[in-house]
Amino acid sequence: MNVELAGPWVQTDGRVKQRFQRAGVAEAFLPEQFRYDPSSDIYVCPEGKHLTARHSHSAHPGRKMIRYQANQNDCWSCPSRHQCCSSNKRYGRSIVVTQEDPVVSSFRERQTTPEARGLMRERARMAEFVNAWLKETLGLRRFRVRGLQNARAEATWAILAYSVRQWIRLRWKPSLAV
Repeated sequence: MNVELAGPWVQTDGRVKQRFQRAGVAEAFLPEQFRYDPSSDIYVCPEGKHLTARHSHSAHPGRKMIRYQANQNDCWSCPSRHQCCSSNKRYGRSIVVTQEDPVVSSFRERQTTPEARGLMRERARMAEFVNAWLKETLGLRRFRVRGLQNARAEATWAILAYSVRQWIRLRWKPSLAV
């Protein structure tokens, strides 16, 4: 069976640029102005300083974040230090690069198609009411038990309660009205 996920995709909100502006970073020294050299796996800042990969981690499934950082001595001697990393007193300039898993990238591209938008409208009509009902009526915002088996049991009871409610609404009550 071939199943495709239809779900929302959260775009970045654009606050990254605002954060850099608050830190005193000029427009010419935003991360998109840094040039990547794939042969040596380094980024080069607008002043020609090299940022090397320091460490990477996967904070979110499907995404790997790599921090590229310049040498502290290079930044301290740089004439553009106050425009580039003025609030950074301890380290050299760094940028974080996010690499997406190909599966995540294809999902994001698929979500921009008109068919996917139609599926999301259908999903909203079909599934979101059930989710809202489980959260509001049953208070199922987080499980009250521990362990996968117990959580499955709690979810099963909640779904059963919703199904019985729907059965009563659709099958049983109309026969009483006649």
